[in-house]
Parts: sequence; structure tokens; C-alpha cells
Amino acid sequence: PVTLKGKWVVHSKFGRQFEASEIVYTLPVNIDGLAAWLKWYGQFIGSVKAQKLVDEFGMDFGRILTEDSQQIAIAAAIPIESVNMLAEKWQRHAGMVAAASQFAAWGLTQFETESILARFGGGAVSMIADDPYMLLGRVDGFGWAKVDALAAKVGVKGDDPRRLRGAVQSVV
Repeated sequence: PVTLKGKWVVHSKFGRQFEASEIVYTLPVNIDGLAAWLKWYGQFIGSVKAQKLVDEFGMDFGRILTEDSQQIAIAAAIPIESVNMLAEKWQRHAGMVAAASQFAAWGLTQFETESILARFGGGAVSMIADDPYMLLGRVDGFGWAKVDALAAKVGVKGDDPRRLRGAVQSVV
């Protein structure tokens, strides 16, 4: 699913149309990945507080963060200013939050996640789910061992043709 940002225009021949200026891939936020995202980007939020927030607010975290940040500040026992900065990051990177949470759930680090998102944007999750071996030679730090381990987490079996193609590409 995607969210389109843009405006309505009237075309002389085709009438009213939506003119998209940006496409944001909208993925559901992964609970495990959300905890990692909070740990990575939340000032004063470590692993324990991140997990506490996820346990307490679950999939409503984003809504509560943007609508009633005071609840988050109280639950995590952190300054409201820090929560407001986190809410700003959440809003600014809305299209990437779900992608980052999925990558964290697959075991990728913050640096790896940011490298992939910088290269491919919000559509990276579906691209990698379709063929994780496409990372070979395209993103620094993703050699055969890392990509093959990621592919296993994505669900690629040992005899999958994508794996064979990736192995040949890696060797060549």
C-alpha cells in the first residue's frame, strides 16, 4: 500500500485528476522493529524503556505520540521536550518508520537500515522481500554472508533460484 501526496488538478482533456508529487510506501509498523526504532532515534530511550513503551502502547504508539505526547513522557519517565523531538522525527520520517521497524525486526543495524533507505527509499522493504540478493554490490557492507542471512529471515529457501543467481553474482 502507498500514500500519495500531491494535489487535485483539472486536466483540459481528462477532467479532475490527482497529481502526485510524492509516493510514500505505507507498511504496518512491526512491534519488534518499533522497539528498535525507539532505541535508535529516541533520546534518553534505551532498550528497556523502548520495550516498555511498545508493551504499553503497542500499535497505537504513533498515534499517541503525535496526539498526546504527555502520555509517552509519563510512561517512559523522560522529559516532554525529548518526546516532542521524537514526535517530530516520527512525523518527518513517517514513510520510513515502518520500513526501519521491519529492517530492525530482520536483525539489521541502524547503520545498515539507514544505508538501505538512503539508497532505495521507503520501497526498500518490498524490494528486499522480493529479492534480498539485489543488495549485493549495491549497498556497502552487504556481502554474501550478510545478504544470505537476511534472505533466510525473509523466507528464501536454500534451493531458491534467487539465491543461486545471487551466489553467481557474488562470485563473479
